Amino acid sequence: MRSQGEKPSGREGGPGSELGADGGHLESPGDSGVFRVMVENSQDLLCVLRQDGTIGFCSPSIHDLLGYEPHEVTGRPIFSLIHPDELEMARDALATAADRPGMARYAKVRLRRSDGSWRVHEVSSRNLLHDPEVRGLVINSRDVTERYEAERLISAQRDLSVRLGRLEDTEEALRVSLHAVIDASGLDSGGIYVLDDDTGGFRLAYHVGLSESFVELIRAYGPDSPHTALVKSGQAAYLDYRQLPVPKEAAHLAEGLKAVAVVPIMYEGKAVGCVNLGSHVEEEIAPRTRRVIEAMLGHIGEALVRIRLQRELRASERHYRTLIERSHDVVLILDHDGRILYHSPSLERILATHGRALEGAVLFELVHPDDLASLREGLDMCCGEREAVGREARLRRSDGSWRRLECICTDLHDDPAVGGLLVNARDITEQAEAENALAESRRAFQTLLGNLPGMAYRCRNDPSWTMLFVSEGSVGLTGYRPEELVGKGAVSYAELVHPQDRDMVWDAVQRALAAGEHYKLTYRIRTAAGEERWVWEQGQGVGRDEEGTAILEGFITDITEKKVYERKLEEYAERMRDFMDIAAHELRHPATLLKGYASTISSRGENLPPEALAASLQGIEVGADRLVYVVEELLDATRIQRGGFALELKPTDVVRAAAEALREIGMRYPKTTFISDLPEGSVVTHADADRLLRLFVILLDNAVKNSPPEQPIELRGRMEGGEMLFSVLDRGPGIPEEESEKVFRRFYQVGGALHHGGPGLGLGLYIGKRIVEEHGGRIWHRPREGGGSVFSFTIPLGERGDS
Repeated sequence: MRSQGEKPSGREGGPGSELGADGGHLESPGDSGVFRVMVENSQDLLCVLRQDGTIGFCSPSIHDLLGYEPHEVTGRPIFSLIHPDELEMARDALATAADRPGMARYAKVRLRRSDGSWRVHEVSSRNLLHDPEVRGLVINSRDVTERYEAERLISAQRDLSVRLGRLEDTEEALRVSLHAVIDASGLDSGGIYVLDDDTGGFRLAYHVGLSESFVELIRAYGPDSPHTALVKSGQAAYLDYRQLPVPKEAAHLAEGLKAVAVVPIMYEGKAVGCVNLGSHVEEEIAPRTRRVIEAMLGHIGEALVRIRLQRELRASERHYRTLIERSHDVVLILDHDGRILYHSPSLERILATHGRALEGAVLFELVHPDDLASLREGLDMCCGEREAVGREARLRRSDGSWRRLECICTDLHDDPAVGGLLVNARDITEQAEAENALAESRRAFQTLLGNLPGMAYRCRNDPSWTMLFVSEGSVGLTGYRPEELVGKGAVSYAELVHPQDRDMVWDAVQRALAAGEHYKLTYRIRTAAGEERWVWEQGQGVGRDEEGTAILEGFITDITEKKVYERKLEEYAERMRDFMDIAAHELRHPATLLKGYASTISSRGENLPPEALAASLQGIEVGADRLVYVVEELLDATRIQRGGFALELKPTDVVRAAAEALREIGMRYPKTTFISDLPEGSVVTHADADRLLRLFVILLDNAVKNSPPEQPIELRGRMEGGEMLFSVLDRGPGIPEEESEKVFRRFYQVGGALHHGGPGLGLGLYIGKRIVEEHGGRIWHRPREGGGSVFSFTIPLGERGDS
């Protein structure tokens, strides 16, 4: 019962903490202040999103990362900060996170700074809407713009290298090169110059974004011009166009260039050209743009020289023959039957055979029998195709020994210059023997490592923990294959370490290295499947690489089960502490009533008016009833745990039991209105009448405690098939969807024990569920339309009679 003047409480513990209205901080009953300091000093951006997608909380780091103050973004939709091209992806990621409580989701998006620029962020989101301390989507965002730009630069370099590697035309190579550099640098114009061998100056070979009148002025520079001297110095120049040390007329300035870059294209220490880039908008070329330009020019220089050499080689058969006959590799031309039409001199050296012995010989006669089928298959595959086919084969030397050759076969029958199958071969005998020995050693090593309960590793001491070697145990530990972790694989090991543990792991390893000691760590990782695991790691420094970075070797094993066991023990101890707190509260209240009323009667009994004496005696009766109720709940819970909660089944009128429960609860709460919607007559089944009455009282009592006094409580019943369905409906605050099943657990309080405000040990619904299940029925909770809760249960019907 609620004492006079006491405010109605929430559902057995009340709501959890809420976000501050100003979004500046979190308020929590358990807040120790440590977490506030951690959040306010985090280098990452931490946000909490409300369910409607608006920002409810933002860490102070947003000022350094995006230029906003926390109060400027609080209440704004998160999507107002996201680049339009990535809105759909961001919405999908947040929707997925909202549908999966507790699961982390990851995305990479561009966020708008306060100055209008964009920064690339790696974002992780976790649904903590069900957590009463948060009630939102927790967003962790890290600025990876520099890394992203570096990856883009590497990709641009790689793409340019691949494209140039396929070109044989100089003009096309110049066009591709200039467009690639302009696209990667973000500048708006430029030209590419090549060395004029006749004059020693430079001539414009291709240009973009420049007016024709301006191009006429800069089409060529003589050998003695300041521009040529600047290029041949080998140093890149990034200047305001007006400060560029070359003669300029009014027509030059009319082009409107502001910032320019003059970057030599070098090859073997010599300037073979240059790229002049300009911007009609930017006042200065940023350092990042300079790095982009210089990184790409090496590929351009190599490509220009390669194309030039290829052109010269194609013009002279003598060059071809010189290269082939002086090469250590083997070149063969075969006819359709495998007969040798041509062989380079290196084949005679490898097989220790005179050239005359190879003239007209059939290659298959020299091949090891075990390799013959594979080689024939390869030659057949390449016939009629322009694609090269690779095979390995052993060829017999004149002394009977064998040499292993790696062969690349290409069908050039249609090429009049060749007229057969072109075979390029390389002697890899020593390499193959070394690889076999290494493979055997590695097999033995992997067998040893494979039997270890974890992952052995060798890595660099850098922030990514770049792996140089990982054992097969990585699959069982992390879900990733070794090749996915090594080098720049699918993921770095640092990314697997839980974000909250990364700094601790780094600091511990650095301290151990500085002291020359082993390190032993316990921390969390996230697997490829998104699971969180606890691991134990031991390792040590084993030297340094050529760059001076420390190399680490160690072993990591899974200790999740141990941690789970420890956590369960802690949770059990915490539940027991909560239960003791609740039980003490529940027992103290009626005991205090008994003592107070008894003291009143003892000290003033003879002088008390009859009404006051009756009220005191009634108060003693209420306190005693409450003590009995608490003890009965504890005894029932104990019987359930020990398997002694047996029913005494006999023909019972379940409608009558419901009506009796309404009368009893009505006497207990005379100010509450109860509405009954039960079948007329009797509905008889085999049941335990006392337990059934207890069940109704539990559900009705629970509804009263969690509803406003002025709201009625409804009890409905109807027959459905072979069972009786009862429902108790209230207009209380309701129960969060994620807690609908938890309310039937032993000692469970909605909102947690820390918020315990109303009477009860959290055993009523637990006992009620067991009563229903012992009768073979079902019990469940669902939200009530318009607010409140509906608790429903079924009782299977046996015999039935009408009154």
